[in-house]
Order: sequence, then structure tokens, then C-alpha cells
Amino acid sequence: MPKLKRLQDRYNTAEEKETYIENMFSSIDENYDFLNRVMSLGLDMGWRRRAIKAGKFSNQSAILDVATGTGDLLLSAQKAIPGVNIVGLDFCRPFLLKAKEKLDDKNGRHPVSFIEANGLKLPVKDETFDGVLTAFSLRNVASVDSLFSEFYRITKPGGKVVSLEMMKPNNSFQKLVFSIHFKRVVPALGNLLAKQAEAYNYLPLSIENFYTANELTTIISREGWRNVSYKNVMFGFVAIHVGEK
Repeated sequence: MPKLKRLQDRYNTAEEKETYIENMFSSIDENYDFLNRVMSLGLDMGWRRRAIKAGKFSNQSAILDVATGTGDLLLSAQKAIPGVNIVGLDFCRPFLLKAKEKLDDKNGRHPVSFIEANGLKLPVKDETFDGVLTAFSLRNVASVDSLFSEFYRITKPGGKVVSLEMMKPNNSFQKLVFSIHFKRVVPALGNLLAKQAEAYNYLPLSIENFYTANELTTIISREGWRNVSYKNVMFGFVAIHVGEK
């Protein structure tokens, strides 16, 4: 089993974490999407579709996908909501370039715009979007509270936020599966198949040091979001949170 270096040996401050995350994801190779499918047992695209559905957005909605990565959530939204006006935002340029390749005009759907920016400092006016989406990003930001505060600021009254994220294991079954799959199998696959294996060694530690679904609900509500609820996915290893402004 790969030896996992502690998070405190990777970064100590919010600024160091941002630099660490940006450098790590900027080095991700062409196997990134493939490894996402393998690590999630081929289920992650289905989770994204469920997250889109949970938002109940209309075809006329303007939506911002924060930390869009390689564009999988954007693609799911385009397929699920014909005519949606969606913008993808990420601070990692290589990810944005890959997302643009996936969602070029050849797909025959409504064109997608992209913004290169930090999710904690959104270059967006107040109350611009009908909704905000984010998937598997919360563990990587310096402040989850600040992120949902920014989401709240740019969302129109009545709009929604939808988050898809992996949760900290909090029962004996989850902890057992986590110790085998995420702490052994995932790092081993990353070391074997990825040119930049650091991300797959970091992944289990980022989950282990994150929040439970209930804790995240409290944080989202604290930033002003109303009627915050969540649905467990894959025995609670993943959760879809939805909040209203």
C-alpha cells in the first residue's frame, strides 16, 4: 500500500493549500477522466445526473458550474436541460482547456462559456445566476463557508445551490470500505496509471478530513441558504446537497 503523506505535511495555510491544489490539478494527465470512472466503479456520471435533477432547473435557467474541472457536470447539465445557459468556472487552465474540447460547438447544444477564476473570488455581479452547481470541489477549497457565501451572493432570490461531494465516513461499515477502497485501492491505481499520482494519494486524506453530510448541511445553512437538504448516494459515501436563496 502506498504510504500516504499527511495533509499537514503538504500545506499549512489557506494560501499554501490553494497553491498545492492548483499545482496538483494542473499536472493531471489524460487518464484523469478514466480514473474517475474506475474509482467510482463507473457510477460518477450517474451521480452528476442525479445532482442536476435535484436542482429542478428550467430550460431558461442561467447556471454557474464552479470548479468545473474537465466539464463532466457541464455536459450532464446540457443533456438534462436543453437550452440551459451554463458557464463553467475553474482556476486550473489545463482543466478548462480539456472541458472546452469536450463541449465544443460540435455537440449541437447551446454553447457554453468558460471563466478562469477562483471560486472564492467569483468575478460575477451580485444576483446574476439562477443557480450554482459544484461537484467534488469542496474538499479542495481553503474555506467551505466562504465558498457558499460567494455562491449566495451571485445567486438570484429564489435560486438554488447544488453540491455533489464525497463525505467523511461516519459509521463502521463506511470506515471499513473506505480503508480498503479509498486508502488502498485508489492510491495504488493512481500510482500505477497516473503520471501525477499525488492527486490519488491526496484524495482519501481530503475525504477523511472533510465533513459529514449533516455537518455540511449546517455550514451551508449558516451562509444564508434556506431549506437545505441532502440525499445520500452510494451508502452515504457521496451526498447531494440542495439549498434555496
